[in-house]
Amino acid sequence: MCGMLIAQKLGVSQPTASEHLKNLLRPGLVRAKRIKQWTFYKRDETSIRKVKQMIEERVLARSTCVPKKATPEGTGSTGENEPSGLSTGNAVESKLRK
Repeated sequence: MCGMLIAQKLGVSQPTASEHLKNLLRPGLVRAKRIKQWTFYKRDETSIRKVKQMIEERVLARSTCVPKKATPEGTGSTGENEPSGLSTGNAVESKLRK
């Protein structure tokens, strides 16, 4: 897709769109091809999937590391005091997959 068309669709100036697209080029999330004065951009689906997977793994790792509330010794935890979805990460995982 042409950089100028991206700028128009986003409702921003062409230099602003170019600056943001450069930020996506650095980590390889998009690829650029220059033809004369035009630059065409294409999403790199493989890189996007890798970044998405990395984010999901980090979010899930954080959600499973939530400390449980202390319980009186010997009573054990029933899970009643745990925030919903944080102990297993299921809520976060399902939201990320949508």
